[in-house]
Amino acid sequence: MAWVFNPFTGKLDQAGSGGSGGSQVNCDWNSTSGVSQILNKPTIPSAQVNSDWNASTGVAAILNKPSLFSGAYADLTGKPTLFSGAYSALTGTPSTFSPSAHASSHASGGSDALTLASSQITGLASVATSGAYSSLTGTPSLATVATSGSAADLTGTLADSRLSSNVALDNQNNNFTAGQTITAAANTSALTASYSVTGANTTPLLNLTGTWNTTGVAKGLLLNVTDTASAAGSLLADFQNGGVSAFTINKYGTTSGTGGFSFTPASNTGTWSFVSGSTSTVQFRMGSTVVVNYRGDSAGSVDINSTLPLSWNGDTKLYRDAAGTLALRNGTNAQTARIYGTYTDASNGRRLDITSTTGGIFTLTATGNGTGATGNLLKLTQPILLPASSVTLATNGDLAFEATSNSSLTIRYRGSDGTTRSATLTLV
Repeated sequence: MAWVFNPFTGKLDQAGSGGSGGSQVNCDWNSTSGVSQILNKPTIPSAQVNSDWNASTGVAAILNKPSLFSGAYADLTGKPTLFSGAYSALTGTPSTFSPSAHASSHASGGSDALTLASSQITGLASVATSGAYSSLTGTPSLATVATSGSAADLTGTLADSRLSSNVALDNQNNNFTAGQTITAAANTSALTASYSVTGANTTPLLNLTGTWNTTGVAKGLLLNVTDTASAAGSLLADFQNGGVSAFTINKYGTTSGTGGFSFTPASNTGTWSFVSGSTSTVQFRMGSTVVVNYRGDSAGSVDINSTLPLSWNGDTKLYRDAAGTLALRNGTNAQTARIYGTYTDASNGRRLDITSTTGGIFTLTATGNGTGATGNLLKLTQPILLPASSVTLATNGDLAFEATSNSSLTIRYRGSDGTTRSATLTLV
């Protein structure tokens, strides 16, 4: 085997067996001897290594790293002065929200409503807790809302506020502008109000006004109680003075009052009242005059004022003329009294009529009509007659007795022909 000088490597290469040079030998990176060895090879890292911010040694370590910001506000240089919370201290403060400019969103409580937590604002009585915030132009960021200031410090406080979608409250005038529904928990009052008046003030506790412009049946106050179980003495209304009931309405509708009941008529001629006159009596009065007095004691009577008649239709009146004296009178109008034996109706009955005329003729008649038209007799039992000495008969059929002297009695009769005839009886 021959050796051949290699001008590229400066060494002898072993020639091949053909006598015309050795065989080609490939270089081998990993070879450490022979013609395949590569001399002066650089050292190559075994693998690519990613940089690691937290590595302090090795190829992964990053040299000359800058210091990172720790996140503490105190580390900042040239920090701004924090907002003190006084809204009036701001320069160029934004205009406060006006619901009238955004009535649609405000009234509906839509999706653009901004809700502020109560911890963000103090003095919430005059600061809106809900409103159409997104409708504002140049709205301030929430960072400008005072977290510790007082709402009283604000200039141009909000005109009104919305507590929720079903409440509309004008907090400057304390007015609700929408109907309210209060649903109280069991065994709690739905509404409790208290107040006081001093000096000559006459402000009422409740001042309710309204307008009825409807063809329906309007109601001023409506209380509807479902009584599934309650004591018999339960009250629909109880008005008290100093903790003592003055007027009540029980659950059956019975009313009672310790001061009686008074009514002023439309003509304003006086006040009518029902009061308790004394023990066991109830009086119906006009002013201070007792008109009717009911006695519930042993007497058990209904007493009418002695100066007032018992009247029907203004033309038939009963009076008390004197003690034990009942009068049927009506000025100069003649009167008739009737005592019925039977009465079926106005066309059928029997009666005794006591009639009078303005001329002074009084008649006692047993009469009747319809089924009672016949058979009516007037009987006088043990009558005592006091005849006059002279009598004038005015009507055909009249019969009279005259006491003409101590020893004579005259009988006078007026016939159907209008002639009066007489006969004298001698008394012994």
